[in-house]
Amino acid sequence: MYFETLRSRLIVIGLLVAASLIALFPRAQKGRYTTPQGVVRDTVKNQIPIKLGLDLQGGMHLALELDQSQQVSADPKKDIDLALVILRKRIDEFGVTEPLIQKQGDTRIVVELAGLTDPASAKEIVQRSAFLEFRITDRSSALDKAHSPVKSISKALA
Repeated sequence: MYFETLRSRLIVIGLLVAASLIALFPRAQKGRYTTPQGVVRDTVKNQIPIKLGLDLQGGMHLALELDQSQQVSADPKKDIDLALVILRKRIDEFGVTEPLIQKQGDTRIVVELAGLTDPASAKEIVQRSAFLEFRITDRSSALDKAHSPVKSISKALA
């Protein structure tokens, strides 16, 4: 159809080369840096917008493994999947750009955080325990009103 002739193929190749060259031109990017005196300044620099990965930029690589030595879990695959979802939510709230969080095998999760400068805070976020708290938020006492007919019926039956 469109790519049957050599001319149409060369046109498409030329457009793709032109688009990739345009993407490599430096663009004005805003950034913040802190001076040695502690003053935060906004700057605009002309940079090529290439994102460096873990191998070029540096960062942190964590391998988390399920400890089945005491047979705590009946379904380790389900637990790994649940841990994967929880880790994704925690890392997203941490604000790392393009984190890699993936399951490796049946008992291991790999987390790669490119550009991370504080490994202690990343470990703290990954290892922190979940906290669940129940509170009664009903200020209208609707729960007490609903129980009163039940109480009167249970007294009548007793």
